[in-house]
Amino acid sequence: MQADFGDPLNTTSYTLCVYHADPTELFMEVDVPAVGTCGGQDCWRTIGTKGYKYRDRGEANDGVAKLILKGGDADKAKIVIKGRNIDLPTPLVGIDDTNDVTVQLHNTDNANCWEAVFTPDDVRRAGGGKYKATIP
Repeated sequence: MQADFGDPLNTTSYTLCVYHADPTELFMEVDVPAVGTCGGQDCWRTIGTKGYKYRDRGEANDGVAKLILKGGDADKAKIVIKGRNIDLPTPLVGIDDTNDVTVQLHNTDNANCWEAVFTPDDVRRAGGGKYKATIP
């Protein structure tokens, strides 16, 4: 539900954590703040009564360009995050093709956390140090 996501239009910020191989081995961490303006427009907007969308074309906040939080039935709910740019933190080690990758999105207001575990088959190298992971 939309309420599970908190209220990024006013108070809720998010932290994305990526763990590699071992859920205690932090690979990357990025923050997406509440409120704010991005390129002269509000960074956050509502998606009807289902959720929220964050957009920062300048990727000023840790390199995050887009975050979609959409509630609903299990087959319709989704969380999508896209990041790029030199502001995206550089991991200390690369993702290899033999270990799972755990991704968590933490809500700072109500401590909700969403998690997905990607197998090596779910993670694709997109070249130039880029990765794309999608749950089938």
